[in-house]
Amino acid sequence: MIPELKNLRKSILKTVNDTSVYTRGNRSIYLTTLTSEDPNFAKEKTYNWIKPLNPQSLTIDSVTFYTNQICQWDSIIYRNEMEKLWASHKAPVGNTSTIEYENINLSFDAGTVLSKSITRTSSCEATNDVVWNLNVVGSVEMGLTVNKFGFEVKNEVKTGGGEDIITGNST
Repeated sequence: MIPELKNLRKSILKTVNDTSVYTRGNRSIYLTTLTSEDPNFAKEKTYNWIKPLNPQSLTIDSVTFYTNQICQWDSIIYRNEMEKLWASHKAPVGNTSTIEYENINLSFDAGTVLSKSITRTSSCEATNDVVWNLNVVGSVEMGLTVNKFGFEVKNEVKTGGGEDIITGNST
């Protein structure tokens, strides 16, 4: 999933020598001077989003969209791997979990009766924060001519924003 999202982002974000040289068309164009191997590739303010000349509908910044998706998947996979390490007591130093796993080693000889009762109660809570950044552009063009007198009105709206979503699980 992540490699495919990175390929989609890379396919629309073109590496060029100068991001100020472009021809606006009917589609968004994304230009950067960074290569896809650069750690800052596709990060905010490292590319130029050239909006469509006459957008017919709202247009979103697709590079930001793909970057958001990649970051969320990375976060979820990292958290899952850490839980596996914590469960096997192999977590890296500094990464601790609130989940306590019980280790019991019982030894006994043949003919010995062994009885043990263990009651364990555990609670686990996980929260996943999701932050979406979205840049949108839309425009409207109108005109009117009456008796050889006319005027034209052009309006473009640009907005950027985000949404924070917090989800939680309890067991």
